[in-house]
Amino acid sequence: MSKKDRRQILEGLASRIDPTEHAQHLEEQLKQLKSRASQVMVAVQQIEDDPHGPEVEKAQVDDGYQQLESLLWRIKDTEERLEGMTQAHVTSIAGLNRTQKRNAEQQATKIKVAKPSKRDISDDLSNDDDSTTDESDDPTVPSDD
Repeated sequence: MSKKDRRQILEGLASRIDPTEHAQHLEEQLKQLKSRASQVMVAVQQIEDDPHGPEVEKAQVDDGYQQLESLLWRIKDTEERLEGMTQAHVTSIAGLNRTQKRNAEQQATKIKVAKPSKRDISDDLSNDDDSTTDESDDPTVPSDD
């Protein structure tokens, strides 16, 4: 089954699922993830703090950190989906595809610099002190007509 087909299934279900019920499921999942992360953190800290721990346990620390990294990613993802429940129920269930997510992240980190328009440039040139002004355009100078 292609990713496109999977996404269409999720979007089809999203329109038929009660958003509050789905949010409750996500909140339960988030609690479980945080609980698991807490347990792994305690275990890793105990192993790290044991000065007489064998090397086998030190290897478990690396595994623990890999688990924590995975849990952190899953927690962030679940929090984003919960946050998205108010914005777009379909997107919160199906999630953003990778391209959309990457573009959104790039847009968030970009600093937008406004380019001056041609009109702004011409206004700057006409108001420049070094430029000469045509007296016929100056309303304070009486015309010879």
